[in-house]
Amino acid sequence: MAEIYLNDIAHGRSGDKGDTSNVCVYARKPEYYKIIEREVTPEKLKAYFGDMVKGEITRYDVPSLNGFNFVMKHALGGGATGQIHGQCRDAHEDPR
Repeated sequence: MAEIYLNDIAHGRSGDKGDTSNVCVYARKPEYYKIIEREVTPEKLKAYFGDMVKGEITRYDVPSLNGFNFVMKHALGGGATGQIHGQCRDAHEDPR
């Protein structure tokens, strides 16, 4: 089987809310959908992201858009909101 980059057959979007992150992967052509379905699995994402994702990864198939939405729980070290809150709290600490 030939090796290809996911970027060659798909494009994606990502977002987060708190410590939940999601990654959407859409096939560039309908014929790529089955390849992505077979090769991009929650297990492979878990192995790829390692300790960055502490919780489960769920895949939602969206065949009408030739894509998939992966929801990753307990990711990003608490999420951007948690990191910003911590930075604001740290900035207001009295250095004395």
